[in-house]
Amino acid sequence: MPYTLTYFDIPAVGEPIRLLLLLGKFEYEDRRVEFKEWPEMKPTTKWGQLPVLRTPEGHDLSQSRAILRYLGGKTVVGGSKDPLYPGDPLKAFYVDELMDTVDDARSKLIPTFSIKDQGEKEAARAALFGEDGDITKLMKKASAQTGTCSCMYQR
Repeated sequence: MPYTLTYFDIPAVGEPIRLLLLLGKFEYEDRRVEFKEWPEMKPTTKWGQLPVLRTPEGHDLSQSRAILRYLGGKTVVGGSKDPLYPGDPLKAFYVDELMDTVDDARSKLIPTFSIKDQGEKEAARAALFGEDGDITKLMKKASAQTGTCSCMYQR
């Protein structure tokens, strides 16, 4: 039985899980939920939210970052013998810190989804990703940290 990822037909927090399932070459079903199905499905989920990843053993895992850590601990790439998510607590901290920083950047983008005017929406997003935009600044800091926290990438 393969993994089954249940999430909406949008990227959001489900897309990193989809990418990790592909990267790890896991056999999986990508179950995409339509928004009209959600009200009936919501009370059947552990926390009243998606994504949910069902393991081949029948466990339903939820919370996107917890799922990413779980899959990252099982995923080995590039000929390495070590998984992407490390067992060492300090290395795991650096991975979690970077994941939280990416989530901080995502949270800056979320308010733009409610902007109705397309031109205004595009302008708001362009400002976030512009040279002095909040998301650009965060990603530059993250990029600089990956150079100084090389322990995160040592295998």
